[in-house]
Amino acid sequence: LDAHGLDFQRQARGPAGHRHGRTPSVARDEPDRRADASVGRLHCAVVVPRRAVRDGQTLLQVQSLVAAEFLAKEHDISVEVVDLRTIRPLDIDTVLASVRKTHRVLVVEEQKPFCGVGAQLTYMIQAEAFDDLDAPIGRLCTIDAPAIYSPPVEAEQLPNPQRILKAALALLD
Repeated sequence: LDAHGLDFQRQARGPAGHRHGRTPSVARDEPDRRADASVGRLHCAVVVPRRAVRDGQTLLQVQSLVAAEFLAKEHDISVEVVDLRTIRPLDIDTVLASVRKTHRVLVVEEQKPFCGVGAQLTYMIQAEAFDDLDAPIGRLCTIDAPAIYSPPVEAEQLPNPQRILKAALALLD
């Protein structure tokens, strides 16, 4: 979690925006961790709401970056991956800036499709940047089925690089 960025936002909002007032100590000269896999002209933005963090990256972010690299190498399609650090406060300005650059959006999330964060993001994007879109907003969620406990089957239920790749290519057709 980017504690420096959250602390900066808290200071800008004042003390009412932060509950306990403590921020973990981090190095202030840390580079920006926003993922950008763009090469040349951007074709699509992939918006990833953050969930479980491992070594500063989410599993979904890593999978999105793998799919973005494959799209760049094999299909000459540039993708910008926007990894949302938090959903409250939501950095909608970064999302909208990416939409205005790429004109296409694929929202990838690990939640079920009904009433998820992706549904809210999709609404906000179409409400604020509808005229900038060249295609309908794509959503890729966990397959809407009961929870699966078998690791190989669970890997297919959750968004993975192959499903992200397929959804991104469908969005660009």
